[in-house]
Amino acid sequence: MVFDMHLNSLWTANVQTLWEDDVHPHYVMRCYAEFTASLILLNVDYGDGFHWKITSRFWTKDRRRSGANLLFLYTYLPSPSNKLDLNLERLRMAIDNLLVRLANLFPKQKLQTVFLINNYNMTIAVLKAEAVLDGVKIRMQFEELLKDNTAIFVLRTQALAQNGQ
Repeated sequence: MVFDMHLNSLWTANVQTLWEDDVHPHYVMRCYAEFTASLILLNVDYGDGFHWKITSRFWTKDRRRSGANLLFLYTYLPSPSNKLDLNLERLRMAIDNLLVRLANLFPKQKLQTVFLINNYNMTIAVLKAEAVLDGVKIRMQFEELLKDNTAIFVLRTQALAQNGQ
């Protein structure tokens, strides 16, 4: 119930009151990143969300020693209980919607794109620092958004340079 109220506040947020004429990462996005990382870290021991699982074990012969080594192959798998993943995805969609609405308030497309790039980059940095391995799925989604917006920025910059602007 509290989580749904939080989601609703993101979907219905008044962007006019949240908007700042600054392309630096927005404080709401920072709160989202920290909150998401916290949820992931708190749920690691409860089996929610994605986790690393040993999927193969095999022995290797060590030529330098007279023994063998046991190696493990780990695979990143969704857990049977995907409630956390579903809620994190709902949260990601809500914050991305808010972020795009905030970006659309900038008068120039270049500023909109830079604002998105800065926010996505900050979010990735927080998830890398705090959530280590268990935030991989969410981090990859933001890395894709970052890559797409960086490509848009480069194309727009090249087009302006060719037009002599």
